[in-house]
Amino acid sequence: MITTLSGEPGHNIEVDDMLLAKRIVHVLNIHYPEHLWMVHVNSEGGVVIIKNYRISFSHGMVLHIKNVYMDPSLKRVIRMAGELLERANMKRGKATGEFANKIEGVKLKDQPKQGLII
Repeated sequence: MITTLSGEPGHNIEVDDMLLAKRIVHVLNIHYPEHLWMVHVNSEGGVVIIKNYRISFSHGMVLHIKNVYMDPSLKRVIRMAGELLERANMKRGKATGEFANKIEGVKLKDQPKQGLII
C-alpha cells in the first residue's frame, strides 16, 4: 500500500520525506534542545530546508538531499544547524529563550526588527 499526503496542488508529500524530516528534527532536538526547528524535506526538488523559528520564518539553511542520505549520522545537518545558530549570534546547545536580533549574511532590510522574527 502506498500512502501519499497532499502538499501544494500537483505535489505530493512522500512518506520517506516525512520520515527523514522527523529523524532530522529528532537529532536536532538532541543536539540543540528547546529550539523551534522546522525541517522540510523535498525529494522532488532534491533539498532539505532547516529553519529555526527563533531566528527567522523565512531564512534558513538548504542542504542537497543526496548529501543528507550519504551522511547516516546526520553530522552535516547538525553542523549546518549549529552554523545557523551562530549566524544569529546564538550559542550552540540548549535554547535560552532568546530570539535573533541580527542574522549574519542577511541583507540589512531583511534583518529582524525590534525582536520580531521574519
